Amino acid sequence: MMLLLQSLSRQGTKDSDTIILFSILLVLFIIFFIPTKKSSRKRYSISLSFIHTTFAVFLVLTFLPFAIYDFIDRIPLWTRYLIVFLGIMVWFFLPLLRNITSYVLIVYFYSYVIYWKVYEASIFDSPFSAELFHRLLFVSGFALWIVPLVTASHVRLMHVYNR
Repeated sequence: MMLLLQSLSRQGTKDSDTIILFSILLVLFIIFFIPTKKSSRKRYSISLSFIHTTFAVFLVLTFLPFAIYDFIDRIPLWTRYLIVFLGIMVWFFLPLLRNITSYVLIVYFYSYVIYWKVYEASIFDSPFSAELFHRLLFVSGFALWIVPLVTASHVRLMHVYNR
């Protein structure tokens, strides 16, 4: 509890501000989700889909670090390792889910890095350090950037191989 109060006082945020942030992002996500699915014009559909996806990414990348603190941080360490292990196994043995699993693992890693910075807590028994945080943030940002390229090249190579 002391760590939470220290983090929130350092940030200057209240619980109500956090709830408002997540509520606004969720409402905007839902508002743009409905017209995205109902739109018949391609030009509008692409724009609405981009906006819808942007709000979905904002919601996920801001909500997950707080969810890790509230829920995942309270489960045993071996269970957190099991989640990562199962994600890696799904990635290796189910190629049809490889794209989705890649994004889930990268976002999971990114969320832990952001959680580590926000709460300055220990992750997997590693204490917080600014230098390691910057390195991990760079790695997670690079992974978020490179996964679509690897996925696209993998799909293209499969099409070439199947010819």
